[in-house]
Amino acid sequence: MELPYVFSLFLLDELHRAGFSEAEISPGNQFISPVLNPNILMSESGVWLGKEHEPTPDILTLLNKLHDILDVALEASYLDENAPRMTEQSMTDYQKYAEYKDILFTARPGTKGSLQYVVWKRIGKDEFENAYSTTDNFSQAKQDFLIRSGLLSRQNYFQSEQFKDIHHALVYRALHDDGLDLKDEYRLRQLIEKLEKMSPDLKDTLEAPAQENEPEPEQ
Repeated sequence: MELPYVFSLFLLDELHRAGFSEAEISPGNQFISPVLNPNILMSESGVWLGKEHEPTPDILTLLNKLHDILDVALEASYLDENAPRMTEQSMTDYQKYAEYKDILFTARPGTKGSLQYVVWKRIGKDEFENAYSTTDNFSQAKQDFLIRSGLLSRQNYFQSEQFKDIHHALVYRALHDDGLDLKDEYRLRQLIEKLEKMSPDLKDTLEAPAQENEPEPEQ
């Protein structure tokens, strides 16, 4: 199965930005090879080390770094494919990735097929202040949005109750939305696992209500 075109562009861009200048799409367009040695392959589904290599500490560190890059590419490509286009007359070239407290994280086509990420402040229903930042770096623009909107100063970017609400909403959708295709279900599972790694007690809070509702054993 070939790599999705948009995802492959984002992943290659993130790899090159991180210094993996040798990264390229493998023959058959099924994987991206970030380095010539060791033999490592990447796709939407994960990162794999060739069986001929021992997982030394250096290789494990490399694999962890590549997993982080993959997460960024998955998030960026998902937003690019799903974020709505803005309807305000002066902003129709932009997609809105996120908005919080009148701070907007947006993107529009840039030069040479790249995207330009712009952070704005909404000052009226259809009015926006000059961009805070304009960059082709997704992670940099996302961080600027989080800081300016005030989300970065909160625990794990969100208050604990907001974190729980997001986690519960994602789990509920993964369990009950029959309309999810395999790709969206995989991305949901990835987000859920990422949240639980950042805050391990989230899994306990999800299971607690079920335990409380269990019938008491008969005496």
